[in-house]
Amino acid sequence: MKKMFVTVFMIMLASTVFGLFHIQNKVKNLKKDLVEVHRQLAEDKAVIHVLNAEWAYLNEPARIKKLANKYLSLEHTKVAQVKESEKIRGVYLAGVKSNGSMPSRPQLRPTLSSYSR
Repeated sequence: MKKMFVTVFMIMLASTVFGLFHIQNKVKNLKKDLVEVHRQLAEDKAVIHVLNAEWAYLNEPARIKKLANKYLSLEHTKVAQVKESEKIRGVYLAGVKSNGSMPSRPQLRPTLSSYSR
């Protein structure tokens, strides 16, 4: 009886030691992964900071105006180009009520000349 108790105790002790060793290695690996994730997060935050600075520079109104003047041949709007709101509403929106109120969910109609029903 004593031999069986000692044998069972030794097996339990060995399995406990093996289990603890296995858990310890898993924790070490998880800590390494966590450090890598934190490093990547800090790197991504730095990249986002740089991208935000670039975005702010690229969207400066003075810069956009200078580029538009340089590359686009834009002219001021002429009176003949301005349409009345009723004509525009009839062309672009379906279901506009005659009193001028908008429908609950406006739907765009295609304005292509090649469109056929």
